[in-house]
Amino acid sequence: YGIRYVATDDWGRLRGLFRAGIAIKWGGGAVATIVILALVPFADALFDEPELTAPLIVAAFIPIAQAPEGIAGASMIVAGRYDLRAIFSGLAMFFRLLGVAIGVQYGVTWAVVGILAGQIIGSCASGYAGHRLFAQHPIAEATGLRRDGAELSRFVLKSGIGTSLVSMRNTLAP
Repeated sequence: YGIRYVATDDWGRLRGLFRAGIAIKWGGGAVATIVILALVPFADALFDEPELTAPLIVAAFIPIAQAPEGIAGASMIVAGRYDLRAIFSGLAMFFRLLGVAIGVQYGVTWAVVGILAGQIIGSCASGYAGHRLFAQHPIAEATGLRRDGAELSRFVLKSGIGTSLVSMRNTLAP
């Protein structure tokens, strides 16, 4: 939809789409954080492992830290900068891996802190690049997406189902 709006110079709808996307990503990150924090008191019993409270509390904030990265990536794709999307996606993975490599030397909690720190750095880098690219589009007042609402909702639903099925295929295959 973003590419469609750019192709038709519908800058208001493009801004509305990104505004909605940002709200959904932050909202989803907040919900995921709350769910994980709600599981913390039951962590030891759920996972049959002692001392998971601290790592889970830290891990609860990873979804919020990741939220801006997806929208920034979408901005790069809409701008036709797949190269930058790949670079910043790889950079974010590198920072998370580096965080694990450093943190794991001090225990599980610090490994998760390393992942969170790497995600924050990666999201900030991607967010900066995505914002710079998005700022190149003409300024327009964000408009609603009613005209494309039903079609957009179907796309999001199908995309979410497809992504979920792909993620679960190794589990479901046996």
